[in-house]
Amino acid sequence: MQTLEKLYDNFYESSKQLSLQKEIEENHKILIGNLSKADRKSVLRIIDVKDLISGIHKRESFICGFKLALDLLEEIKYQNKCDYVSEISEVQSHFSMEEKNNEDA
Repeated sequence: MQTLEKLYDNFYESSKQLSLQKEIEENHKILIGNLSKADRKSVLRIIDVKDLISGIHKRESFICGFKLALDLLEEIKYQNKCDYVSEISEVQSHFSMEEKNNEDA
């Protein structure tokens, strides 16, 4: 699992949704301005947990997609191997038929 987490850290690029992020920040400032110190702390804890959950979800999605890609790659490799074996069998069959025809002649 650590390898997949390292791959996530190296390859995951967050989508740049600047307008949404700006909207969140503006509403956060408005909300904080109207709250007591204790309520501000509660709001910050909620935001931190939401961000933590979002980060976990991003990692899980990346890892799931990466595993799917590996499974697809294995399936393609298996299919290519089956195709190769089938082609070899056809060639062997063709040469066997030619040898039999040459023996009969």
